[in-house]
Amino acid sequence: MAPSSGEMAFPQYTGRVADWIMNNEAPDAFTEAVTVMALLTVASAVLEFICDLTYNVTMSHIHTVVQGEVFQAVLKQDISFFQATTTGELVSRITTDTNSLSEALSETLSLLMWYSARLAFILFFMLRQSVRLTLLTCMVLPLIWELPKLLGQFRQVPL
Repeated sequence: MAPSSGEMAFPQYTGRVADWIMNNEAPDAFTEAVTVMALLTVASAVLEFICDLTYNVTMSHIHTVVQGEVFQAVLKQDISFFQATTTGELVSRITTDTNSLSEALSETLSLLMWYSARLAFILFFMLRQSVRLTLLTCMVLPLIWELPKLLGQFRQVPL
């Protein structure tokens, strides 16, 4: 989540660099903006590594726990189940099902976390810049989402 904050802060500091180029009166502003951008880049990379590592270790642990639970459930079956099903088929089915579940969960959860973090940090930086403009944007956003749908339906109606 923290890497998103660095990504969201870049436009602000890029604007400060542009202001320095236009004014050329405050060399400290240029140095400060470039320093902050460099620090944000390094911090963002380190935090992204830590977040990815934590996420992968957690998902690996969840995969192992789910596989263990499925295996325990299979072991509770009647003896006749094991006589009808071969060991290789059973192990293959457990592994395949667990991998499919873990991949689907991992992909969905990853996207949910990524977009939630982006939304939170975008709102944070918007609120820092202007509360009124953020509220206006949030009020107009549903209209912007629905207007293309309505116009598309209007254009599809035969004349």
